Amino acid sequence: MTSAGPPLTRHIVLLQALHAAPERAAALTAGLPPAGLDWRPEPAAWNCRETLAHLAAAEPPFYQRLQSILAADNPWLPRFGPETARPETAEALPALLAQFEAGRRQLLRFLSELPAADWDRPAVHETMGPTTLLAQVQNIVNHDADHLSQLESVCQRWAARPPA
Repeated sequence: MTSAGPPLTRHIVLLQALHAAPERAAALTAGLPPAGLDWRPEPAAWNCRETLAHLAAAEPPFYQRLQSILAADNPWLPRFGPETARPETAEALPALLAQFEAGRRQLLRFLSELPAADWDRPAVHETMGPTTLLAQVQNIVNHDADHLSQLESVCQRWAARPPA
């Protein structure tokens, strides 16, 4: 996403993208049989369950990161990845989708109540360097897009695989 357009428009576009992600994940996996949920297109690739678990587990650290930006002046934001938002789980698909949606609702409530000026609050990210709350929200949108694309690919490859 470019920085073109008024700031409020950017905020709305980002909020819409954040809102759509759990619904997109549910649509992609609708009708997926249990075997498809755990199927791997390649030995090292995440399956659908792991991808959904990661999306759900990433919500609390993302939320805490944004809260930190509001709570302190130019805070240090540590990196987190799959080692923090672990994808390993045996939870059922509906539970994973519900966790992702609940975490996202909390994040959206938080962001929708912010004054426009708070979106420009600065921070320093461990690997990204100087950043803002707005840039970190964009990072969440990018994270969603990457993993939703991954989920779509796995579901498509499951559907196209040769019958066993």
